[in-house]
Amino acid sequence: MDSLIAKLYQSPKTILSNKDLALVWQENNEESLYAKTAYYVKQKALFRLTRGVFAKNKDYNPKELATSIYTPSYISFETVLREAGVIFQHYDTIFVVSKWPKTMTID
Repeated sequence: MDSLIAKLYQSPKTILSNKDLALVWQENNEESLYAKTAYYVKQKALFRLTRGVFAKNKDYNPKELATSIYTPSYISFETVLREAGVIFQHYDTIFVVSKWPKTMTID
């Protein structure tokens, strides 16, 4: 396994942004970072989920993804209460609170 990918797998995070990749790989050059990420996506060592957000594998944490798309953001009370059993209506949507309103569907 490539040493750059090995560094990623040492991290407990399942979702990585461009900033995370730059920090882990100690890469200051944007063009070089984008070239590396494009290479690893093509090799299927990384999975591109949305612009600037990548997963190490298909078994990523959806809540981690939800809070990684926009920062700062956090999982809403509605989602937490549903998972705690306080709200009995079942749905698979994860609600996130952020400055910007947006609806996204990621497979």
